[in-house]
Amino acid sequence: MKNLKNTFTMLIVVAFSLSIASCGGSDNDDAPVEEQPTTADYFLKAKINDVQFEALAPRVIAGKTADRITITAVLPDLRNFEISISDYPANPVGTYTIPATSGGTYLASLKFGEGAVSDAIFSAGSCCDLECVAGLRGTLIITAISTTEISGTFSFVGTQTSGTCPRTKKIITEGSFKSGITQ
Repeated sequence: MKNLKNTFTMLIVVAFSLSIASCGGSDNDDAPVEEQPTTADYFLKAKINDVQFEALAPRVIAGKTADRITITAVLPDLRNFEISISDYPANPVGTYTIPATSGGTYLASLKFGEGAVSDAIFSAGSCCDLECVAGLRGTLIITAISTTEISGTFSFVGTQTSGTCPRTKKIITEGSFKSGITQ
């Protein structure tokens, strides 16, 4: 009987130990948990001739290679934005003018498209004759970039990229974006 009592006591101790071990955490419980951004946080917004444009994730994407960053946003009606910069410095946070001012070592573009029609693309720096003298430019500001996200602001006068001069223009103001990055 004594052996049975000892065995029963031993079983209770083992069961209790196992239940405590299963409730306990792993060795990594004290390690900081890196919050992963959700695609619900991503957007591209702007005013086009004072009319609001807003694309929310997952329609906003950014891609990054060793020498090029591209941010694209598309609405169901195929209106779209494309922001790109290449040959940028090691830390791309900063302000970029389009077209680049003298001494600029980067290439950047800001484009707005009104659907699938090729003659409905409006680009910063695209101009005819004397329009270029007037200094039609765009500004792209990258405010933050990490291995997983990019954010910034932009504005530009988009001139139709094809057709006869003078060309139609779109005034893009209050542009902002935040997107995840695919490598």
